Amino acid sequence: MPHTTRIGSFAAALALVVAAIVVPAGSATATSGRICTTAWGTLSSTEVKVPANGGPYVPIGGHYTDCYMKAGANITGQGVKALQQSLRICYGQTSVAIDSSFGPATAAGLRTVQASLGISADGMYGNQSRDSLRFFMGYFGPVANCAKQPYYPYNDINDGQN
Repeated sequence: MPHTTRIGSFAAALALVVAAIVVPAGSATATSGRICTTAWGTLSSTEVKVPANGGPYVPIGGHYTDCYMKAGANITGQGVKALQQSLRICYGQTSVAIDSSFGPATAAGLRTVQASLGISADGMYGNQSRDSLRFFMGYFGPVANCAKQPYYPYNDINDGQN
């Protein structure tokens, strides 16, 4: 009987270790692991991606909004630009330059906005930020039009193809 108890205890401990490894740490990293390389609504070399119903331009990676961005990872492009426009225009983070490069100023602006929204203020863009932020859509006269994007978790903008 003691042998069975030790095996059961070992199995329970092993299950806890595996669960700790499998469960992603933090909201910003709870993504597919894709880097946000472009923005939904921008022209790419092979296709035009247009927001549904005139929706906002949001960061995407490989046709998915399930992507991430963070400082120090040399992340640049239209995905960063869409985030920077949101931070600067929709949230008044004037220290954030719209330069398409995710650097310390973008991370600091994102942390400020994340804290104001009551979400994890880690300065990293991931699913929680995507679901909480309003994104820049354009101007209606002199007024900036910002809106939350509709939630499409995975295969959201490539017509059902994987």
